[in-house]
Amino acid sequence: MTSPISPEPFGNFFAIWLVYFFFGLTLSFVVFVPGSIVLVLFTALRRTWSSLRTRLFRLGAFLFLAAPVGGFFSALWYCSIWGRIYVTFDVDDDDFNPVFPIDQTLINQEHGRMLIGTVHQLQLIWLAYAVITWGTTFLVYRLARWLMTIQSRIADERGALALSS
Repeated sequence: MTSPISPEPFGNFFAIWLVYFFFGLTLSFVVFVPGSIVLVLFTALRRTWSSLRTRLFRLGAFLFLAAPVGGFFSALWYCSIWGRIYVTFDVDDDDFNPVFPIDQTLINQEHGRMLIGTVHQLQLIWLAYAVITWGTTFLVYRLARWLMTIQSRIADERGALALSS
């Protein structure tokens, strides 16, 4: 006898988001290390060492911001899609990943199944989630850069006023 399928309630959203957030931070660090090495190699080839620090900071900022945004949409997927449209019985509950699309191998016919619709329809839902996740991450990153630019301009103006007085 199999256990009944019960979708994750939205009351657990914050706890699920925290799990995905910390998973995303770990993954961001794992991506940051080889990304930094690639940036150093390209900088050495182009001999533009002055921009290396800025590029490393921007890569780190983007990856750091991708963790909470990706965690939010992963938790939203887990609470709204899993258990309602399809189920998997794998230990790994990281079904939504904005980089790798969901496919039939994730929904193992032996252990999981589609509850409503087809895998192709689920992939369209995944695509919508992925586009929104990447778009939101990019917008948050651009907003953070814009706020840092404004903050540095205000600090420069205050410094100039302090020098002139």
